Amino acid sequence: IAQAALVEDEEAQLVDEREKLINYQKIVDALSQSYAALSAEEANSVDGVSLALTEVQGIAHLDPAYEKISETIQSAYYLLQDAAADISRQADNLELDEGRLEEVLSRLETIRQLKRKYGESIPVILAYYDSISKEISESAYTEGQLEQLEAELAQKADEVWQLAEELHVKRREAAHRLEKEIVQELKELYMEHAQFDVRFANNSKQLTANGFDVVEFYLTTNPGEGLKPLVRVASGGELSRILLALKSIFSRKQGITSIVFDEVDTGVSGRVAQAIAEKIAKIAAHSQVLCITHLPQVAAVADNQYFIEKSIQDGRTETHVRKLAQQERVTEIARVLSGAEITDLTVEHARELLSQAHQ
Repeated sequence: IAQAALVEDEEAQLVDEREKLINYQKIVDALSQSYAALSAEEANSVDGVSLALTEVQGIAHLDPAYEKISETIQSAYYLLQDAAADISRQADNLELDEGRLEEVLSRLETIRQLKRKYGESIPVILAYYDSISKEISESAYTEGQLEQLEAELAQKADEVWQLAEELHVKRREAAHRLEKEIVQELKELYMEHAQFDVRFANNSKQLTANGFDVVEFYLTTNPGEGLKPLVRVASGGELSRILLALKSIFSRKQGITSIVFDEVDTGVSGRVAQAIAEKIAKIAAHSQVLCITHLPQVAAVADNQYFIEKSIQDGRTETHVRKLAQQERVTEIARVLSGAEITDLTVEHARELLSQAHQ
């Protein structure tokens, strides 16, 4: 009963839904023919009533009886218009889902079997379930069994805390290695004076699925300045390089085969941009890298370059992605180098970037 997860009034709803699904084609035909009778382009009922209304309205002032007839026809005309609109909406909303029919039939069969075993209706079955569940709950455990369960719970809690302690030790070891590797990676990205520290705040009263450690990264990039939380001190360009350094390390340690860099080069230029391009190319030597960039240096080191563009078709915005041929790569990199106007010099510079990147 618990596995079935019955709902009190669901059987009647399922029966109604089953009848609609089984009679889907009959419903479609009836609605289509009804709508055609009311709203066909030629000789439809609504137009006929409209014609009758026009004629009777022309004589309604001559006799109260005619006026009453006119009012009756007018009411019928508007009711038929509303009916035609309702039929049209219902027809538009119809959709046959054969898989849903199978689900409904299966669910009704489950309910039928439960009714055969436990009661004549879903409310009776649910009442039986509540009653038997209460009996089981009240009689399942003796006092001695509860004491045994409490002892087992305490033992499991001790084991979990022990695992959390072991996890804490391993985290500190990994943090020490990460600090050294991050500093080395940042030096290669022209952050020679960077210091990086992983700090732990132990919360012995709160144990989660991830242990009891609260970890925060601290950073300083300038000599003489103290370490501060990374989220408060790093600029956009520094964050880009730190993220790249972290992903470089993780890709080596975790054997990641696919990495996405979404504008990891934000806020950098010049030699730093070139260093980032070389770092991404190094990662791509043993992983698949997908990089979204606006830097010509990064685009130049790619094995394949794709261009993303938007266009408006039939009033809707569409996004297209296409692979660039070699000459198209030269043109696009030159455009990024120069901005709006591409010159012979920027084209030559783009060719040079591509040539150097693939030497």
